Formats: sequence, C-alpha cells, structure tokens
Amino acid sequence: MSGDQARTALSMSIVNSVNAVSRALRKRAVAGGEIGLGEIGILKAVAAHERARPSTIAETLGLDLSVVSRRLPTLEAAGLIERIPDPADRRAQVIALTAAGTEQLARVGPAASRPGAAPGGEIGLGELGILQAVAAHEHARPSTIAEILGLDLSVVSRRLPALEASGLVERIADPDDGRSRVVALTQAGAERLAALNASTGQAIAARLADWDTPDLELLARLTRRLERDLTAGRP
Repeated sequence: MSGDQARTALSMSIVNSVNAVSRALRKRAVAGGEIGLGEIGILKAVAAHERARPSTIAETLGLDLSVVSRRLPTLEAAGLIERIPDPADRRAQVIALTAAGTEQLARVGPAASRPGAAPGGEIGLGELGILQAVAAHEHARPSTIAEILGLDLSVVSRRLPALEASGLVERIADPDDGRSRVVALTQAGAERLAALNASTGQAIAARLADWDTPDLELLARLTRRLERDLTAGRP
C-alpha cells in the first residue's frame, strides 16, 4: 500500500469511528434522559442562526410554534438557552445558546448550519429527526418515533406523509403484529441518511489532509478506543 493510500485508509478509519461515536453519544443523551432529539433539534436551529425568535426556530424545524414554545422552558431550566434582547429590535427577545448549551450540542453531534442539506434536495430538521429515529429502530410505530423525539404524536403524524410522498419512508406490516403497520426507511431514505453521513465524513477528511501521518495514526487509535468504550456500554 502506497503512502497516500495508507493516509486515505487512516482518514476513513477516523471518519467511521467519529460517526460511530456521534451515534453512540446521541443514543446515550436520549436514553439517559438528558434531552430528547426534539430539544436537540431546537439547539441546532438556534446554533444555525446564532440567535433566533421562537417563530424562526419553528419555521426552521417545520414545527408548530406551540410545540417549540412548550420545549423552550425545559431548555431554559436546564441552562442550555437564554432569552436576550434582539439586536435588531431591543423591545423583543431572541433565543441564544448558553455555554452549557453549546457544550451539550457538541456532545451529541456537530451543529451544521444546514443540517438537512443533502444531494437530491433538502429536508428540515424535523424530517431528519424522524429518519434518524426510524433508522435507529429499523422500523417503528409513529408513537415510538414521537416518544424518541420528544414530540407530540400529532406533529410526527403530520410529517410522515411528506416523507412518504418523497419516497423516504414507507409503512409496512408490523413483524410483531400483522394487524398493525410500522414506519420503515425505503432505500431512498437510507441513501439520504448515508449521503448526510458522507458529507460529514468529507468535511472531516478535508480537515485531516494536512495532518502528519503519525498524528493520523494516533487519532485513529484513540477514536477506535473511544468507539469501543462507548459501544461496549461503559457508563
């Protein structure tokens, strides 16, 4: 294997481990009762705008304003967001991340400015959350998706038809109860998620292009170790 091929293999190993670590941390954050994926979506929306009014957050996520308004007090009480005067209108207030909110967001994954951007068009953070929730369970009932995301069932029910119309999810017979139906990713839905992961991988690989080979080898070892520790279920 040539030197360039070895560096490429190291970079890909690091990217795969980083993606695995990110998935493990997201699952721990939700399972541990820290914050749900619905709250994570709000943090990402605020981060994408630096500061935003609740109406802007709702529009970014494709949610009703009432849903966002119910989630904000939880995030405020946790010290993850704060209300500050709107620089454009001092009579109004906007939502901004606190230092703790920025740290929380970093623990569950990178906050991209356009999280739904992907080849073949864009999907909102609300729809992206549904795809991630379905992928995590292979298939899930709408009520399960709502519980995972910390959303009202009505919100998930309104989002599913758009994802079905886009060919990203489908309803199939429940393997455990043939009388019921569950939501599953289609091949196109799986490819959309894979494209998002690939986009993240390309960004990481670009940052590693100027690293020395010994540093790449060290990072590869450490990220693999962290991946093993997280997926082994250590507290």
